[in-house]
Amino acid sequence: MWMVSIHVLIANYPPVESFLFDLILMKLYAIITFASSFSWGMLIKKTDSTAHKRLLFLAIVVLLQAAIERMHWLPMFGLDYPFIFFIYPYMLLIPLFIYDLLTLKCIHKIALVGAAFITIVQLTVQQSGAPLMVWNVVG
Repeated sequence: MWMVSIHVLIANYPPVESFLFDLILMKLYAIITFASSFSWGMLIKKTDSTAHKRLLFLAIVVLLQAAIERMHWLPMFGLDYPFIFFIYPYMLLIPLFIYDLLTLKCIHKIALVGAAFITIVQLTVQQSGAPLMVWNVVG
């Protein structure tokens, strides 16, 4: 994913104002959050199986954001492009929190830390210049 994006920039040599540079920032968000969640989940697999499952679930939620962005039929709720598609992955975390509340009687620490980490990385990338409109989203 990252290599293809860099290749597109090198091959096309777009102007500095191009949105392609902003797209790389969005992909950087996915790379950082997926790689860290997946790696941490694999490292903790033997010691804490519940944390392992939650970290892999968080990694999958990060990857699902690309699919969610392509679902133009989802309601926009009056929000602009990137913000609504940042909210939908959090909606996927609701069943995890409910499951934790039903089984553990509290939300697992890893689920909270992972959700906070995803939020911090999203906000950091968004504030660093990620695109506000990449393509025309019908809403």
